[in-house]
Amino acid sequence: MLFKKENKKAQFNSTLIVILAVLISGVVIIFGYNIIKDNINRQCLTNLNLFEEKAKAVIDGIAHNINSVEEFNYKGLCDVNMIYFVDKDKEVNASEFNETPEIMDDVDSDSKNNVFLMADNEFRESFYVGDIDIPSPYHLCFMVKKGRLLMMLEGKGVSTRLRHKENMFNCGHTIIEPTMEEARGIIKEVITELGEGEVGAGEVETVQKFSETEENIELSREISCSGKDAVIEIEIVPKEGKGLEELKYVEVIPKECVKFILKDSNLFLGSGDFDVTIEADPLIMWKFDDEVDEKEDISYTIKGRCKKMTDCYKILEGIGFADKINKVSNLKKAETYRRVGHSKPKENIKKEIKKMEDGVMKEVPSDRLVHIETKDELEEGDRIIIYLRCDSLTEVSLYEDESNNVVGSVGHCTPGSIQSLQFTIPEGTEKSKKWDLKADELVYYDFITSAED
Repeated sequence: MLFKKENKKAQFNSTLIVILAVLISGVVIIFGYNIIKDNINRQCLTNLNLFEEKAKAVIDGIAHNINSVEEFNYKGLCDVNMIYFVDKDKEVNASEFNETPEIMDDVDSDSKNNVFLMADNEFRESFYVGDIDIPSPYHLCFMVKKGRLLMMLEGKGVSTRLRHKENMFNCGHTIIEPTMEEARGIIKEVITELGEGEVGAGEVETVQKFSETEENIELSREISCSGKDAVIEIEIVPKEGKGLEELKYVEVIPKECVKFILKDSNLFLGSGDFDVTIEADPLIMWKFDDEVDEKEDISYTIKGRCKKMTDCYKILEGIGFADKINKVSNLKKAETYRRVGHSKPKENIKKEIKKMEDGVMKEVPSDRLVHIETKDELEEGDRIIIYLRCDSLTEVSLYEDESNNVVGSVGHCTPGSIQSLQFTIPEGTEKSKKWDLKADELVYYDFITSAED
């Protein structure tokens, strides 16, 4: 009997020792895990701080080296999986970040932050990296793969231009910027498939048109899903004060994707008037009948290939070329009114004053004013520039919209050929898009535009 009691006691002690060992091991494991986790978090925070410092130094360093190009390759970003760079010197459409309210609110504010880090698709933090330059839509998204960020930097003198090095690191808009070699290949293919008549010129002339157009246009592409279909949307944005006459845009699609394009012409959407040509080899060409001097949107759909478009997306190519680049007005609206109270009747004269020295001038008698609306708000230091001709010595004045407040000094038109007058917005004038021009004699306006300081 005594032996049995001692045996049970020994078993109990052994069980207790095992339980205690398990508990102690668990505590040690949890404690050790927390220590490791804290160390990793501290290391990640240190790496993020180092990334911020290095990115600022590199971007600031290359900005002043005009046309110098460098690769920026940073490793050690831990749980960060996406980084947005936003050119906040431009008018960015903040609603494009509506799925991330923290970024949307910041972009829509006066904050200077222009880098936004995402971890597992959740906002992590933001900071100011220096002066960056990004074409329309003025923001880029970079994938961070295994803690690595890879991008290209180009010095622009006062800022640094950002680019994707490879499209596999892209998680948003792609800026369409073919090299001259790529452009020659696309143009040759277009002429082979469509003929010189469709393009409007031979290979050499078309390459020259591309070169001139590239300096005056910004192109970008984005893919989104509509059910199982891939929708490819392209933005065409002429640079400020430029008009593209007889613009053609060509999209070259990989052969493995082309058979999935929906042939319904109603799928080719846009904000302007254009013709669409589809070649099965595979090319799509949009031809704009009207001069393009504002943003245009075009799109096409690839059926049932949304999940598989990544591979195709990496090798999509595009090119734009216009027959002529015109200098056009930065005005959104231009109308004539009777001088008293903007009373009717009014006349739209934007078409007559849109281009400089195109042979068309608008006669405006002294009993009428010209009401203009600029695309952007003008402030101190900005200018209204007018080209005009008059038959007699004439005073011309710029007024704040529907007021008797003269803005800046009065200009004088002397009889003779077309001349230029500039009105600089003086200190103390409120920001505005709306202005009035009045002349005390008959004048003939040739061109009216605005320029930011």
